[in-house]
Amino acid sequence: MAQMNFDASQVDPSSSYDTFPKGDYLLCIRSTDIKPTKAGTGHYLEYEAEVLEGQYAGRKIFGRINIANQNPTAEEIGQRELSGLCRAVGVMQVSDSTQLHDKPFIGAVGIEVDKTGQYDDKNIIKKFKASALAPAMGGAAPTPVGQQAAPAPVAPAQGVANTAPPVAPAAGDRPAWAQ
Repeated sequence: MAQMNFDASQVDPSSSYDTFPKGDYLLCIRSTDIKPTKAGTGHYLEYEAEVLEGQYAGRKIFGRINIANQNPTAEEIGQRELSGLCRAVGVMQVSDSTQLHDKPFIGAVGIEVDKTGQYDDKNIIKKFKASALAPAMGGAAPTPVGQQAAPAPVAPAQGVANTAPPVAPAAGDRPAWAQ
């Protein structure tokens, strides 16, 4: 018999990690890491997002975004998803993934069901959207909760507008953190 000295009344028990309902939630990215793919032929951005308000405040959502992948379609999908996150937090040029941290955005949260039944269902961010609390792409200050944001002035475009869809950068054009 092993001796123990533990008082359960002094420690909260583990909370349930059941999914919460799909919908739009105010979130922010709390941590990121760049990791290699399982095959070692690319890499992805792994992130932890936190719900900032409401009944589910403090809950975490974990996700991955492909940055480089030998499958061009997977890479393009990841690049578009990363672009959505960048736009949602108002950071258009990223040289370090920490630039995405602690900036509020609206996440369209869904539920991913494991069809094999091997794993529990989990919440995922299906779409990243700008929040009135997030700085505008022009660098405007956040709008306090409960106040209406005034429309931001838009500077006229110089030259001809580019209407072509975004193209994933070539491997040598990626920021250092994405290589």
